[in-house]
Amino acid sequence: MTDISLKDLADILVLSERTIQKSAKEGIIVRASAVGKYVLEESIKNYVVHLRETASGRANLPDESARLKSAQAEYYDLKNAKTRGELVSAADVTAAMRSDYRTTAQKILQIPSKVAPRVAVMKTAAEVEDLLHREFGKALTALSQEAADQLRKFNGS
Repeated sequence: MTDISLKDLADILVLSERTIQKSAKEGIIVRASAVGKYVLEESIKNYVVHLRETASGRANLPDESARLKSAQAEYYDLKNAKTRGELVSAADVTAAMRSDYRTTAQKILQIPSKVAPRVAVMKTAAEVEDLLHREFGKALTALSQEAADQLRKFNGS
């Protein structure tokens, strides 16, 4: 399961952060164990079920007409956001995150083989620590650059 921030979930569902928080209190949106995080897949699934129930009249709301109009408005808001390219599928987000995790793991796992020959000839722990800081810094810089490049590509700039 993927955890996501309040802002990101609100952006994906095209809802206000307040609506996300209210829906979490109602049990529609699922809070993650981390503070301020929500479970992406389960929240989307529950939200879709909620929209279906709302649209079919099964939801227990006092004003059925207002509820239906609200659900229809949200449906068209989501549809329009998707048309404008502002809505990304949970599967696409999950795939991108898995790819990012793999890339991160690969970069970090390369560090020992890169530094081992140099560490073998070092005389002090301070030298080893300095080398490790530099190598981890290079890996993190490369990862952040790749992320920035992907974001620019995604945004079309």
